[in-house]
Amino acid sequence: MVVWLDELQRYLDGEHGLTGGVVRALLNAPRPVVVIGTLWPDWYTVYTALPVPGGADLHAREREVLDLAAIVRLSPEFSPAEQDRARAAAARDRRLAVALNTAGYGLTQTLAPAPQLVARWEDAQTASPYAWAVLTAALDATRLGARTPLSADLLRAAAPGYCTSQQQAEAPENWFEKALAYATGKLHGAVATLSPAGADMGQVAGYIAADYLIQHASRKRRSARVPADTWDAILSHVRDPADAARLAGSAENRLLYRYAIPLYHHAADADNEYAAQQLAVLLAKRGDLDGAERILRARADVGHEYAASQLADLLAKRGDVDGLRARADSGDVDAAQRLDLLLAEHGDVDGLRARADSGDWHAAERLADLLAKRGDLDGLRAQADAENEYAALRLADLLADRGDLDGAERILRPLADNPDDGFRIAGVHIDTVGDKPAARRLAGLLAERGDLNGLRAQADAGDKDAALLLADLLVEHGDLNGLRAQADAGDKDAALLLADLLVEHGDLNGLRAQADAGDKDAALLLADLLVEHGDLNGLRAQADAGDKDAALLLADLLVEHGDLDEAERILRARADDLHDGFVMVIDADSERPAARRLNDLLAQCGDLNGLRARADAGDKGAGELLGELLVRQGRIEEAERLRQFGLNPDGSIAYA
Repeated sequence: MVVWLDELQRYLDGEHGLTGGVVRALLNAPRPVVVIGTLWPDWYTVYTALPVPGGADLHAREREVLDLAAIVRLSPEFSPAEQDRARAAAARDRRLAVALNTAGYGLTQTLAPAPQLVARWEDAQTASPYAWAVLTAALDATRLGARTPLSADLLRAAAPGYCTSQQQAEAPENWFEKALAYATGKLHGAVATLSPAGADMGQVAGYIAADYLIQHASRKRRSARVPADTWDAILSHVRDPADAARLAGSAENRLLYRYAIPLYHHAADADNEYAAQQLAVLLAKRGDLDGAERILRARADVGHEYAASQLADLLAKRGDVDGLRARADSGDVDAAQRLDLLLAEHGDVDGLRARADSGDWHAAERLADLLAKRGDLDGLRAQADAENEYAALRLADLLADRGDLDGAERILRPLADNPDDGFRIAGVHIDTVGDKPAARRLAGLLAERGDLNGLRAQADAGDKDAALLLADLLVEHGDLNGLRAQADAGDKDAALLLADLLVEHGDLNGLRAQADAGDKDAALLLADLLVEHGDLNGLRAQADAGDKDAALLLADLLVEHGDLDEAERILRARADDLHDGFVMVIDADSERPAARRLNDLLAQCGDLNGLRARADAGDKGAGELLGELLVRQGRIEEAERLRQFGLNPDGSIAYA
């Protein structure tokens, strides 16, 4: 049996999406089963991205499903052999013949039929403007984050925003029905720009835009401002919590807080944890700390761990020691750690010692740091004698700082010889994941003494810190051959230091040789050296060879030379390129260096319209710089309104 899941994201999204357990159950059936899914690269990137450390894992379920798959990446273009086979088949298949002779689209896209879909939408703007309005509203809502079928009520309410005043006035009574008939009309009897989705026999739940048309509109309307009617319709008619959360994120990225906040509320009320987190962050950003605390406390009290962590952060930010202690006493680990940090900030040794004596290892660690900061050797010795190994490390640090290297080594050597990573505090073993702090500090002592043999012995025993410090000493001694030997043996740190040494000597050829051999650090340093020499042509050559860092540095150098136009051209080409190799990156401008530099350049030039255009396209970083630019221009009241209320859909600053 073959199970074909076309457009796999439709089966993954939502509360009842496909799970790894279901896939495994299918694959382990008594008879052979093959499961095939198709997925656009941008969705694959979103689903397989690992969460930020400490953040919520939003796509763990989807990633589990995709991890079971054997991935086959399909090029958008046919290979020469495939083209030859298509031409041979075209002799007896007219559809293939037409597709091969159609310019502007790939063969498979033409068969889809992509050109007819695009033409149907674009022609409607003059042939049937009400249909164009309905279709464009559907495409905008989908690209903003709607995944479930769009209701007729939503489309009817959103469409007027795409019509002129005259078109609205002259609309016939049945304008919507005619528009819907045009949009749902099938092309070549197979596919329509807008297709109905059934709720039951003879009942339409809503409408789904053709997938290729969505891809096309997402590119073409990326910077288009979505009308207020569409946002109002979304707010009134979207019921799916996952859709609401995604749409809220799109609204927030565009500074449309009047829509983002109620959409986040709708999703959070349906137990969407991500929406609740984002809502709390947005409320806090706007200065509504009480509102953020209410959201977080309600979820933390029913066991949502990330909400508890955010609440602890908020209480710490407010300096609420009693609130943190109450949550810590009830077993909230995050609150306990924030409380310990707050006590350390207040210099409360007695409070930390009491918590450490009760078995709180985090408090014991903060206590050792505080005693070390005060230079309290006796206090640290007492903690070390109580088997607080972290205090022993801090005592060794303090002795080394005071010149007592022998005393520090006596403390460190037995700890460094411990086969386990980490150390013990308050009876708890703290695993530092491959790191041996005592060994690292001992290596530092040997380096301070210039003990090459001692460092080499530790490095040969697998101590990476000793290897790094050994490389540093070789640099100090100018031992280029020793450093090259370390690098040739696979020591990446030695390779980096060797590259630094070549930079110091201005050895462009040596650096270029290392870069050509695949050393990325050498490539970056080479680009830096070209900048230092003001070598625009050299940087252009590096950039043309695919070096992204060189391209960004070239743009920076052009800015220094006053050539803002060329710098902007270079940055815009990279900021607007959504592709990183084969996999597409969606709505992550703020994470891309080119986009960030372009935003900075627009701000430097005082280009409010340019920043607003990028904010319209969902670039959150541009939206933040928009407020800073208003402040620099002395428009303080507008900047404050922007911070609190964001923008209206027409690009003006909101009042409420």
